[in-house]
Amino acid sequence: MADYKSNHLQEVLETHKMKHIKDAFDKYRDRRNEIKDFLNAEYGSKIYSPFDSGSYSKHTAVNTKFDLDAVVPFKYKSFDTLEDMFSDIYDKLNDKFNDRTTVRKQGVSIGLAFEEDGIDIDIVPARETRVDGYTETRNLNLHINSLDPSETGYLKTNIQSQINHIKGKDNERKIIRLLKIWKFQKSKKYKSFFFELLVIKAYDSTLPTGNLWEQFKTVIQY
Repeated sequence: MADYKSNHLQEVLETHKMKHIKDAFDKYRDRRNEIKDFLNAEYGSKIYSPFDSGSYSKHTAVNTKFDLDAVVPFKYKSFDTLEDMFSDIYDKLNDKFNDRTTVRKQGVSIGLAFEEDGIDIDIVPARETRVDGYTETRNLNLHINSLDPSETGYLKTNIQSQINHIKGKDNERKIIRLLKIWKFQKSKKYKSFFFELLVIKAYDSTLPTGNLWEQFKTVIQY
C-alpha cells in the first residue's frame, strides 16, 4: 500500500512539473528579464545586480501557480529611507509599464500584472543594511508597505541565503511541491514560505526516511 501511495505522489509531481508549461514560463521569464534590464539602466551604480527569487529559483515551483520574482538590491546610500526607495521604484515601473500592466504596491514588493498574457511578476526593492555590507553578507532590509501607519516599517532578510538553503534539499523540495499542489487544489490561503519553513523544520527535527509517501506522512504528522 505504501508503495502504491508513493508512486501516486510521484505521478502527481510529474504532472505538475514546469516543463509542461514551457511556453508560458518563457513568457514570464522574458517579461522579468525586460523589467530587470530596465531597472539596471535606470539605477546604474545605485544598485547591485538584480537577482531572481521566488519558487522557481528555489526549485519548488509547480505549474498551477509559481513565482518569477526579482530582488533589486540597492546600495546603502542610494536613498535616505527605505520608503523613498520603495516609492521611487514604484514610480519608475508605473511610468514605464502602466500602458501594458497594472502596477501596484504590495506588502514588500511592487506587483506587475501583464493581464493580456496572464503574467504576474513581483519586484522586491531592498537595501543593504550597511555600506558595502551586501557583498559580504547578502543581508537586506525591505520596506513594509501598509495603509496603516502603525504597520509600516522594515524587515531584515537574506533572500539569497533562503534560496541557497532550500536548493540543496531534494527530498524537502518534493514535499513542499506536494503541499503547494494540495493548497491550490483545496483553494487554501497558506503562504508558500510557511510550507518551506514547516518542511525544513520537520526534516531537521524528525529526519524523515523511506519512500516519498513515508516522508510525506512524517512531515504532515509533525
